[in-house]
Amino acid sequence: MPSPSRGPRRGASKPGKKPQNQAVNRAIELLRAGNVKAAASIIDPMMKKARKDASVVRVKGLIEMKSGRYTEAEQYLNRARDLDPGHPMISVEQAMVHQLRGRYDRMVEAARNAYRITPGRTEIQTLLAEALISADRCDEAYELLRELGKGGSLDPALADPLTKVLDIQGRREEAIEIFDSIGDGAGLAPNIRKRMNLRRGRM
Repeated sequence: MPSPSRGPRRGASKPGKKPQNQAVNRAIELLRAGNVKAAASIIDPMMKKARKDASVVRVKGLIEMKSGRYTEAEQYLNRARDLDPGHPMISVEQAMVHQLRGRYDRMVEAARNAYRITPGRTEIQTLLAEALISADRCDEAYELLRELGKGGSLDPALADPLTKVLDIQGRREEAIEIFDSIGDGAGLAPNIRKRMNLRRGRM
């Protein structure tokens, strides 16, 4: 799944807010490093004065999610999306919360929104495919991945959800062809390469 990221900045930023932006980015870096307490020590005081700043509210939602408080996380991320509906990472993080709560159809809805905003980003394409698979909508996942692969070779990162769909559908020969087409997967992230190798080993 996607990790907290700055993502494209849209709409919510205003001139003269640079120190605040730096503080928000520092909090995100701390979250990515697993230091939730330190991130909260930056964001919680900012929430008192920046309740209408989408970037601050968004990171507060991430802190709540990392702390296992999913209801609160959802509330903050919903508010952040209302404040900055054009920021795709907010929808990505909403999808993550829905996944953690086992609400896969709502995960699909959030992932689709992120995809509408930024359709060309592989991370978001993968999230939508995985959301559809989790929601037991493998036919839709396959159609999405097939469309993304039209006119050229499929991004190697998307081979992971595609082989997963084909395996679920019992189309293992097609899955093996995909494995063969990407070779040793040298360009893939280690966790994806390992997962795909394990899947192929079971076939």
